Amino acid sequence: MSRPQIRKLTIPLTSIGLDELNPRLEPQIGQREAIRAMVKQQGEKIVNLAADIAEHGISAAERFMAVVPENSRFAYISLDGNRRLVALKLLHEPLLADGLMPARLLTRLKRLADTFSEDPIDEIEIALFENREHGALWVARRHSSNMNGVGQDSWESLDKQRFDAWRGYESREWQILETVRQHGTLSQEDIDNLPRIPITTLKRLTADRYIKTQLGLDYQDGRVRSTIPDADIIRPLQRMVLDLLHKRIDVTHLALTEDRKVYFESLEETIPFREAPPVAIASPTTNEGIEPSSPVTKLATAPPAEKRKPRPVRIKEHRAVILPSGQLGTAPEPIQALYRELQHVDADSYPRACAMLLETLLTTSLDNYLAPLANVLPASVETTPTLLAKLLTTVKYLVYAGQLSPEQGEVIELDAKKDNFLAANPAILYTNVQEWPESPTGANLRSNWITIQPLIQAIWL
Repeated sequence: MSRPQIRKLTIPLTSIGLDELNPRLEPQIGQREAIRAMVKQQGEKIVNLAADIAEHGISAAERFMAVVPENSRFAYISLDGNRRLVALKLLHEPLLADGLMPARLLTRLKRLADTFSEDPIDEIEIALFENREHGALWVARRHSSNMNGVGQDSWESLDKQRFDAWRGYESREWQILETVRQHGTLSQEDIDNLPRIPITTLKRLTADRYIKTQLGLDYQDGRVRSTIPDADIIRPLQRMVLDLLHKRIDVTHLALTEDRKVYFESLEETIPFREAPPVAIASPTTNEGIEPSSPVTKLATAPPAEKRKPRPVRIKEHRAVILPSGQLGTAPEPIQALYRELQHVDADSYPRACAMLLETLLTTSLDNYLAPLANVLPASVETTPTLLAKLLTTVKYLVYAGQLSPEQGEVIELDAKKDNFLAANPAILYTNVQEWPESPTGANLRSNWITIQPLIQAIWL
């Protein structure tokens, strides 16, 4: 079977127009309207993209995907690359954005255009497809995730951290994780599973002011350092890594400063690292044990943090589904009321009521997002309007629109497809079945909210 041919061409920028059926936007009635809609939707991001293009140019690894339109004043229409195309057009004519962005952004755009005019980009490379259907195949591969190896395969959070470290930008949490991996006593299974660690929670822990003080952590010249001997500092760091890796502590219980303090004090009671006897790992100043290049090194000039006797700390335990966080974007009042209820109702005491509130919030939000897309929804959503089908469809559209990162979309999709995510245990869908096979728990519902929170917030931006 012969494959459809894809031509590679270099064309003048003025000969290609935007796709007025761009999935990022509602269908547009003209080129100017399409440009204005994109500028309004992207805001400062389109100016940042223009700045990147002005400095670095267009990526040589990504051609614009295009077709020859039937009725258009342009010779070609861009199926993919419309954000880049708008940024280029703004660099050539910044007044296209007049009245669509704050004055500071328009001023910045005009300055970029002045610099860009000294070395403009007047031609671009395109991949020309036979028709829109042929191009759609490759647009989907470019923007979709979870295609079982077909198309792009998004990095895990740890993959990105590793790449940044290779480039010389080692984050604090990456340095700490590498220290534990290289010099701790992790099993091979734990090392293999490290990419699954919630690294943002590790960052939250190690950046906490109280924990930093107790561990003597400091950040100097791009390196994480500690006043505690290296043989001792590895113990609490490894314990935190393993607690997160094996989910011994719910990440929702580390959201508040008081929660992190209580967690660390309980940690300190079980591993008194400041009084631990010396072990084989030596100080970076010696020739044994940890090498001088170890990510976490000893800060010799600072005195060790004083051992503080642990004392019980009484705090109000967070028992609602959602942490108090104000309003939910631009959501209407009925949705805001649901959101407020989930911030205040005790989910441990009233788990079924909270499960119904959370299911209603999710269903209403998905219906609001999908309503304008009724004409383009997949058949599975039209014929089987289950909450799972709506959820997966919305995730794909939000990732495609750039409102969710591929990593966030992948997490939501993976959790949503688990047997116990939308069924018996966490119980978002309890109201969709006639029986309650098992009562939900507050911890389940809080965990579910962490998973779907980015999606809900993206819908109501």
